Amino acid sequence: MAGLKTIIERRMPRLYARLIDFRDRMAPDYGEKELALVPILAEADADAYDIGANHGAYTAPMLQVAGRVVAFEPNPTMGKVLKTRFARELREGRLVLMPMALGDAEGEAVLHVPEAGSGLASMKEEAVQSVSTPGMLHIAVAVRRLDDLKSDIGRGRRVGFVKIDVEGFEGTALRGAVETLKAHQPSLLIEAEERHTPGTLAELQALLGPIGYRGLYLLDGRLHDMTGFDIARLQDRSALNAEGTRRLPDRIYVNNFIFVARPEPLARLEAAYGPVVSA
Repeated sequence: MAGLKTIIERRMPRLYARLIDFRDRMAPDYGEKELALVPILAEADADAYDIGANHGAYTAPMLQVAGRVVAFEPNPTMGKVLKTRFARELREGRLVLMPMALGDAEGEAVLHVPEAGSGLASMKEEAVQSVSTPGMLHIAVAVRRLDDLKSDIGRGRRVGFVKIDVEGFEGTALRGAVETLKAHQPSLLIEAEERHTPGTLAELQALLGPIGYRGLYLLDGRLHDMTGFDIARLQDRSALNAEGTRRLPDRIYVNNFIFVARPEPLARLEAAYGPVVSA
């Protein structure tokens, strides 16, 4: 099935966009449980940034809440998917598509896209070695710092929420966004996995803690402080399917982390999930 999905995705991106949109409308519970965080963390009077938008799983609910969405996606095939799926929102200016990767320096880099699916694509080749196949694509893409783009896409607009899913490149992307984070204190939802980049969870806390962010994660319907995160138990590779794309039924695997720097989003989170369970 993954092979057929990849064929449609790569050769018929517009059809793929319509299929994905139909699936998400007909089976809203199919995606990650953290999608439920979007209406809590995104803000109607602020922009939301989708960094690593892929086919728009998070872009879609962001558009229902945020004042405007800016989607960053360096894979040109996924760019076609996003343009098809969100054509109206692009025309109306509610969505801005940025065809680039975000990093800590301006330049060009290579995006590695495994045959298992574009959702595992990474700027770090070692992050996709476990799913490397003859069908791996290597695409040259532009890289910019978010801090350098604020004058182009911000124009005085506040940023309220940022989602980051860049398969092992999250620390690099954040290092190029520190001034934006300091200025706006947006709530963050970051996918991070030790299997892609060992030490990445400690790196995130070291980057974000000093600028006022508290790390949290969801487990069993409760918010937990990230300080006590048990990597061996909560990111056990055996809890995922062979491709590493989905959690197996009745298994635990936590790879999405919430970072908040303001009391208001934390209060909304605790209203939805109860007080944070301390480490």
